[in-house]
Amino acid sequence: MRAANIRESGVNLTQSAYELLRADILSCRLPPGSKLKIQETVHPLRGRPRRHREALSRLTSEGLVIAEPQRGFKAAPISPEDLTDLTKVRIEIDSLCLRKAIENGDVAWESRLVAAFHRLSRTPERVAGDPTRSSEEWAEAHAGFHTALVERLRQPVADAAAQPAL
Repeated sequence: MRAANIRESGVNLTQSAYELLRADILSCRLPPGSKLKIQETVHPLRGRPRRHREALSRLTSEGLVIAEPQRGFKAAPISPEDLTDLTKVRIEIDSLCLRKAIENGDVAWESRLVAAFHRLSRTPERVAGDPTRSSEEWAEAHAGFHTALVERLRQPVADAAAQPAL
């Protein structure tokens, strides 16, 4: 289903591969520390291996993937302590951004924020029949809510704040 949507939309296939791999890593569909075999990551998109290598290289620069010479790629490992630290930092950043957005917000912004929260709260978080996987619809609603939260910030700050936590 994802492959058909990508072909139909005509978006850049390397960018699409990057976005899908990044989403799979962040949602743990590709678990931390797991080997990322090019042929296995290419199959769902029916794409070309070169595009996936480019996407994996980009994810390497972001710290989400580790390139191992002569061995390929693997999803970056993360310890529970690292995840706790990242979460604490993200909460501090998000809190500051929200305070600034509220200072700059107006009724129209509040309305969009309420609508985004309503969508998020009404979207099932888990895939039906697989309670270990977050649904793509929920991930989109979650991202939309965070984007709405910070849209009243200055643009460079809002762009950085809207990025999902690693």
